Amino acid sequence: MVGVGFVIAGGARVRGGPARAKLPLPEVPMSGPDNNPGLDAGRPAIWLVRDTGARLRVPARGLMLGRRADCDVVLQDKRASQHHALLTPTLHGLEVIALGRNPTKVDGRAVDRQAVVKHGQAVEVPGGLFMVHAPNERRGAVAPAWVATHPDGNVYGVRQLPYSIGGGPEDDLQVRGWPQGALCFYGVQGAMAVEVGGAVALNGDELEVGAVEVVEPGDVFSAGGVEVRVDDARARDGESTDMRARSPHPIEVLFEFLPNGGRLHLHFDDGEKMVVELAELRARLVAALLTPSGGYEAGEYIPDEVLLTSIWPGNTSRGRTDLNVLIHRTRKSLMKSGINPSAVIARARQGRATSVRLAPGAKVTVR
Repeated sequence: MVGVGFVIAGGARVRGGPARAKLPLPEVPMSGPDNNPGLDAGRPAIWLVRDTGARLRVPARGLMLGRRADCDVVLQDKRASQHHALLTPTLHGLEVIALGRNPTKVDGRAVDRQAVVKHGQAVEVPGGLFMVHAPNERRGAVAPAWVATHPDGNVYGVRQLPYSIGGGPEDDLQVRGWPQGALCFYGVQGAMAVEVGGAVALNGDELEVGAVEVVEPGDVFSAGGVEVRVDDARARDGESTDMRARSPHPIEVLFEFLPNGGRLHLHFDDGEKMVVELAELRARLVAALLTPSGGYEAGEYIPDEVLLTSIWPGNTSRGRTDLNVLIHRTRKSLMKSGINPSAVIARARQGRATSVRLAPGAKVTVR
């Protein structure tokens, strides 16, 4: 059997050799937070599925495999090194760094220094065989190598997501004078989105706390006159002038009402299907966008007045501030399920209207 090819980070190579048959994918539906081992509480994740059937989430900090008792996965095989391999999630996939004397293999081929492993590939170390389960990984999209330029003038890689920038002790990149947890970045369908956690401006425009925006190369975030610029490192280095791949709008949307909210099914034109469960008010917003009143149709910009009466019927105390907060929270739910929020819900440039984004001829069902 010929091994599946994969991207090698940093110019590293995989030594040749007979490829080993991959572990079969677990019989688990690739949608829905209740059934999908790659989703938990609406958050996309990467999992290792061991040949014994055990599953282990790969956290943002990564997993260390080795013989030492303080490793995340303690290997019993004497051929394994004390620290044998480090697995870290990145925008490009699961990065495997080989640390041991004996080989770390991907699909039966030895890794030379490091490699990026994709959904469905097998990682083998002495004493363990693991299948990588990353159902929300966007196939075919080339993710940029995101970097942030600090006020000190140095550039830092945004590799492990979620990734926070702010002035607090827990932030991944600390910026003096910024609010704690000012920005938190997430991967969404081959792109990157940011959730605003403090008083920050984007390209000179003040952002509301709780807002969710999709990041573009060259975006400048500022707080208290201190700026951080986010770029695609490939473009900085002259390797590519292409912008990141755009997530397509859904070609089919199914919304189901649940007793305390709703479930949104999205089908994209590359065959990807994604599901997100929404709390009651967020479900009302989505339903109002998909089946608008006032003679509007799904995909059109629906005025705030129409949405307000649909979401809070008979409650005249609710206004645009409430609606903006609800839109932010709904986009956040999409983002944390690995869905590009800008590919699904859009706010008009001047505000005052919102639309659900649909591909031409998209099928919409609400039940």
